[in-house]
Formats: sequence, structure tokens, C-alpha cells
Amino acid sequence: MSQRLKQRLISGLLLLLALALMWGLLRYLGWYELRQLWQQLGLVPLLLLMLLQLATMLLTAKVWHLWLCRHEQPPRFYWVALSQLVGYWAEAITPSSKLGGEASRILLLKQRSQLSYAQLSSSLLAAKLSSLLPFVLLMLGLMLLGLGRWSLPWWLYPILLLMMLVLGLAFLLLAKASKAAKTAPAPQPARRWTAIPIPQPARRWTAWLTPIQRMLQQTHEHWRQGWPWPELLLNALVWLAYPLKVICLASLLGLPSPWLLLALAVMVAYLVSMLPLLPGGIGSFELSMAMVLVLGPLSLEQALLLALFTRLVTFWLPLLLSLAASLLWLLQLGPARASAPYEESCDAPH
Repeated sequence: MSQRLKQRLISGLLLLLALALMWGLLRYLGWYELRQLWQQLGLVPLLLLMLLQLATMLLTAKVWHLWLCRHEQPPRFYWVALSQLVGYWAEAITPSSKLGGEASRILLLKQRSQLSYAQLSSSLLAAKLSSLLPFVLLMLGLMLLGLGRWSLPWWLYPILLLMMLVLGLAFLLLAKASKAAKTAPAPQPARRWTAIPIPQPARRWTAWLTPIQRMLQQTHEHWRQGWPWPELLLNALVWLAYPLKVICLASLLGLPSPWLLLALAVMVAYLVSMLPLLPGGIGSFELSMAMVLVLGPLSLEQALLLALFTRLVTFWLPLLLSLAASLLWLLQLGPARASAPYEESCDAPH
């Protein structure tokens, strides 16, 4: 069995496990209660929440576009946003909620961009780092506010510590890559009689590490051009929008809505769903959010219902937007990559 086939088999089994867990939650809550809450929610408020979710997705695409604008001939924001929406399908079936689907977005945008894969990857890595930084800071602030009110689950602390270590390691690797680029001697042409043969395993490691090191160096160059305040601000607005959606949902459903607990619950859910456990964080998101919500005035059934409706707005319905974006991408897949348009200026209207 090939390695690719094994990966597809494991991904399929994980997806089936996540869907089975979701089906069990729905059966536990009962279809009658879900239908009643659906009727109570109404179509207009649901559409407004969907528009808010679409706005956050476009803001995420704009952050990536701002990083791409640090290169010459960046792609237009239209193609960045469209590739961001199309890549949501891959993100939904990979074992991560906010860190999956990047490879598909890079491959898609390469079709409409004159930038190299290293430039696209480094810009996307910089965008992810500028997203994780405000997320961690917001998570720490909410936890400090909630420590004196609720006894938070013990597993939250090692997961947050792991996230902080990953973020710190990423910035450390960026610094190391930049230092290595500065201190590396100029390449000299090797002579046949003095060249030392490189073993085959070392050649494989070199083939893997060279593009990664080049991507890290370019990512560090992005950060050296100036502290990315616009990108950090936009990402902070994106993360603040998620508690706002949950607070609005709880109010519309007639559930208790302590804003601090709701904000902490949804941020904890995203923190857990970032771990590569189940595709799209299906199941892990809902359960972790409910485990925090039950610390307050909500019962277990109310907590699970609010978590399911939160995912309806932030996960399941956006899949329909991703499907529409995929069809639009296929319809407009005409010109060759060499003639793909690019931004004359990132300050120009898109």
C-alpha cells in the first residue's frame, strides 16, 4: 500500500469518526428540540450572522493579501479572497480548524499569480503567525479574567502552553534562518577533484530543508520590513468577531448569555480544534465548547445546542460559500499563469 493511499485511508477514517460523533450529539439532543430552536432563530438573523462570518473570512484573506503586497507584482485581492474561500473545503476535511487547507490555497493562487511557491508560502506563514499572536494574547486575557470566577478544565493549560511554545519556536526559527542567511559564506564553485560526495540520505534531507529554510528567510524578511500593525489589527478584529457571533446566537435562542463565559468558551473551542485530532475540528470543537459553557448557568443540553448552532454559522453554512466559490473559480479558470494579472499598487482599490 502506497504512502498516499495510507494517508487517504486514515483521513477517511477520521472523517467518518468525526461525522459519527456529530450524529451521536444530534441524536442525544433530539431532532424536536433542534427544530424548535431553528424556528425560534429565524432566517433573517441567521443571514446576518452568515454575513458577519463572510466578513471575517474576507478579512482573513485581506491579511494574506497585505503580506503578499510586500512582494513585487502581488496577485489581486479578488483571487486571494477566492482562493481563500475555495480552500475552505480542504480545511474542512483536514484534522485542523484553522491550520488546514493552506497547501490547496497556495496551489490555487499559483494559477493566478506570478509569485513563486516560496513567496506564496512565506506570505501565508507570516499571515498565520500574525493571526496566532493576537489569538494567544486574547486567550490569555480571557483566562485571566475567568480564573477567579470558574474552575477552568485542567487540559486547557497544557494545550495553551503548547500553542505558545509552537508560536515561540516559529519566531525562533525565523531568527535562526535570518542569522544563517547573514553568516553563510558566498557559494564557491566546487571542483570535481575536491568535491566531497554527499550520502543519499543527506541529499534527501537537503532537498527537504532547502525550500523550508528559504521560506523561513523570506518570512523573516516580511517581518523585518516593519511591525505588521495593520495585519495584527485585522486579525484581532477577526478573533473578536467569534465571541460576538456566539453572544448574538445565545441571545436569539433565549439562552443565558454571560459574555465572558461565552467568549472564553468559543476561544477554547478554537484552541482545541487547532490540534490535529479530527477533520475540521468536528466533535472536538463542540465538546470542548460545551465543557466550558457548563461552568456557568447553562445546562449540558443548552451548552451543546449553542455549540452546534455556533458551528452551523461558522463551519457548515460557510461550506456552501466555499462550494459557490469553487464553481466560480472553475468558470473563470481561463488565462494561463504567465499572463495572470497582478496588482499595480496595493493601495489601489480592488
